[in-house]
Amino acid sequence: MSRQVTSILLLVGLITGANLLLAASVRGASAESLQLERDVELDTLLTQRARYALERVALVDGQSRPRHVNASLNIATGVITVRLDRSFLPEDYGPSFEDQRSNINNGLIYEAEKFAPVSAVEYLYDGKDIYHYFPEVKAADDAARLEGERRRQAAERSGLAVVAAGHGYFMSYRTNTWVTSRDEHNGVSEGLLTPLYAGELRALVEARSGMAVTRARVQEPGATHPESGFEWWTMAARYAIAQQYPMETGIWNTYAGSTLWDREEREDINSRPKLANHVGADVVIHLHSNGEDSGVVRGSRVIVQPGRAVDAALGRSVLCSMKELIQSRAGYETCVVAPAPHVDNKGENREAHMPSIIVETAFHTNPADAAALLDPEFRAASVSMKTFRRSRAILPGGR
Repeated sequence: MSRQVTSILLLVGLITGANLLLAASVRGASAESLQLERDVELDTLLTQRARYALERVALVDGQSRPRHVNASLNIATGVITVRLDRSFLPEDYGPSFEDQRSNINNGLIYEAEKFAPVSAVEYLYDGKDIYHYFPEVKAADDAARLEGERRRQAAERSGLAVVAAGHGYFMSYRTNTWVTSRDEHNGVSEGLLTPLYAGELRALVEARSGMAVTRARVQEPGATHPESGFEWWTMAARYAIAQQYPMETGIWNTYAGSTLWDREEREDINSRPKLANHVGADVVIHLHSNGEDSGVVRGSRVIVQPGRAVDAALGRSVLCSMKELIQSRAGYETCVVAPAPHVDNKGENREAHMPSIIVETAFHTNPADAAALLDPEFRAASVSMKTFRRSRAILPGGR
């Protein structure tokens, strides 16, 4: 072969290789550009959803409608970040603010999880997180986490669980009337429904595991709470705990001297994990139904505290079992169950010195979910002993 022909072949090879590399580069750039375009579209959708919610959600004390709203999802971490101005900061950090944030979160998670998994929703106010403005909330979380680590390292075990039915009647000093934290939706009043779930779970655990269960709220019907005139089983946990432990005011009277209108609701939230700490429980399960203003969001979810690995593992186990058991029931084959727990800083979990999870069984604001919540078959699947038995093995020293 002549030197000229060899040179031509080498040149053709080099040109071909260069073209292939260029094509690959273009394809890579196109794929990256397409992904970027999709990310921008998703962030635009989330921003629209956040604005929709923030324009309609009931404001809490100290807030006004935010002027600037932006939301985006970090697909690598699964974290939605909502950027607001300081006008949406509450006067203080209480249960009304936590409930409001959950309402907004639920809509954002619903939209984002059509495209990618979500682990948490975080908020920035003029670029700073909520703990910059309320450092005492983070301090309480840090202190409880450290005490929980100490207990785990010491292998302290009591064989006791606390099951806490969400909400119930409390005294509102804004209206000087006894009220519930949740309005009725689709025939479901959350604070009057959750005791049924808690009662069923307690009976199963005690009968089949030998583990003792303490309930935060009174369960027996018939007796009347003297101050309100309502039956005891409808009352928030704070009042039952005060009756049982009148001298332990550090559990149920944590806002003594306060003039806040919702001080007894705040005490109710705090009293549940503080009761669990007092009795040395190994685990706390908080039972709730969920809410979201549009009414389209549905499904079962579990909420865990940030940075608590055992709680997250417990939440995953509970969700896995719930999915298996709920979807095995006729009529519930397509029921939505979250694949993993969502992370949020919640008062019921925050103060606990042991693994603590919030089980949001279904959305009372969605008609189909509300019908399920009222169905004994769904209730039995949601709090099945199989779910608890599997999950107990997650706990330190569990079996």
